[in-house]
Amino acid sequence: TASYMAMSNVFALNGNVVFGGLFGGPGGGHYSTDNGLTSLTSSNPIAGQPLYSMAVNPVSGHIYAGTETDATWLSTDHGASFSPLTWATATLNGCTIQQGNKGNIFGIAVSNDGSTIYEAALRGLFRSTDNGASWQQVNVLGAGGCGQTGIGVFIDPNGYIYYQFTETTPAGPKMKRSIDGGSNWTDYNS
Repeated sequence: TASYMAMSNVFALNGNVVFGGLFGGPGGGHYSTDNGLTSLTSSNPIAGQPLYSMAVNPVSGHIYAGTETDATWLSTDHGASFSPLTWATATLNGCTIQQGNKGNIFGIAVSNDGSTIYEAALRGLFRSTDNGASWQQVNVLGAGGCGQTGIGVFIDPNGYIYYQFTETTPAGPKMKRSIDGGSNWTDYNS
């Protein structure tokens, strides 16, 4: 039986602290306190879970890790340990939506001022303004947009939010951009 391991994201924190997440193989989060010379495994329960996405809060340094099976986890100690964040159930446009069905968080981004977390999840785009204690679904599509799967979310240096997703009708990948903190969205094709 072949096994595989792939790094999903890597980034440096506070100079010599490096955190990375693995999707496939053993999964889980791994960190180093000596610029990557040695590696330590994050403590359970995130150890062994496939990680789909990660982001660092640019103000607090907290790490958010989106997993395949158990939604989003938070580390306040540079990746040494993680605790689970709550997940949301919302009704939007007549659709009852669970945030990623407790998993499948494909993208995470944190606003430049550190105040808002965005997640591209199995059932759309979600945001939290209280460090993940509660979540609201973001109405990206307007009326009638129920069948979307979030693929990724990114915030540029200007604070513009880019959200990539697929829809069931019409089928295919799409991208939207918000220049006002997620209140209004326009098609983005460039």
